Amino acid sequence: MNKVEVVNKLKELYPKANIVLNDEKNPTEIVAETEPDKGKAIAVIDKSAAHHHNYTKERYIIQRGSLELFVDGTKHDLKEGDVFDIEPGQVHYAIGNQTWFEEISTPPWSIEDHFLEEE
Repeated sequence: MNKVEVVNKLKELYPKANIVLNDEKNPTEIVAETEPDKGKAIAVIDKSAAHHHNYTKERYIIQRGSLELFVDGTKHDLKEGDVFDIEPGQVHYAIGNQTWFEEISTPPWSIEDHFLEEE
């Protein structure tokens, strides 16, 4: 992932957003928290870690590129314009190629409801 390019574009498009990288040196996931109080963010993904939420429902709306989304062991191939809902308790992760998608979390995302799965 081209970290500088992605961060600069996110800052240009969403100047008030908080930008979060999953790894500062070699990120595979960059998130712009556009409206955190409403659970809205823009994510740019190469690969996310497998995880689940006990209470949060997530909706992914693909904006650029394609995404392989794995939910409870089932692969879903998503492309621009596709929408996918992930229910609480479902283990999920995604693989893309600098894929952009809007993420809407209900209730809003919180670290307290983000549980990583063992590899």
